[in-house]
Amino acid sequence: MNDKDKGLSESEKNEIIAEFFDDDPDVVDYACELLDEDPNADLSELGLEGFQWVDLLSCHPEVGDRCEWEKLSGRNWSFLLEEQPQFADRCNWAELTGAHWSRLLRKQPQFADRCDWSKLDDADWSALLAEQPQFADKRENG
Repeated sequence: MNDKDKGLSESEKNEIIAEFFDDDPDVVDYACELLDEDPNADLSELGLEGFQWVDLLSCHPEVGDRCEWEKLSGRNWSFLLEEQPQFADRCNWAELTGAHWSRLLRKQPQFADRCDWSKLDDADWSALLAEQPQFADKRENG
C-alpha cells in the first residue's frame, strides 16, 4: 500500500493546514478531521490554545499525551475535568478559582480532597451546595 492509499502526504497535509488557517478559524474541527484520517497526526503546528485543547480532548482523549497542558487555564481545567476526569493527574489545581471549583465539584465531587475551599465566595458556595449539600461542613463561617 503506498502513501496515496494510506491518506494524505505530509506536503498535502501542510497545504491543507495553510489553506485552513486562511479561510476557517475553527482549528478544532480541522484537528478532529486530521486525527480521524491519521491518529498519529502532528498537532504541534496547529498552535492550539487552552480552550481548543479542551474541545479536542473532549472528543479525542487519546491525544492527551500530546497536549500542551501548560496552556490550560483554571477555567479550561474545570470544563475538561467535568467531561474527562481521567486527566486529573495533569491538572495544575492552583489555577482553579472558587468559581471553577464550584462548577467542577457540582459535576465531579470526587475532586473535593484537592479543593482549596478558601477560594469559594458566597455565590460559589450557594451554587455548589444547591447540588452537592454534603460539602456544607467544608464552609467556614457559613
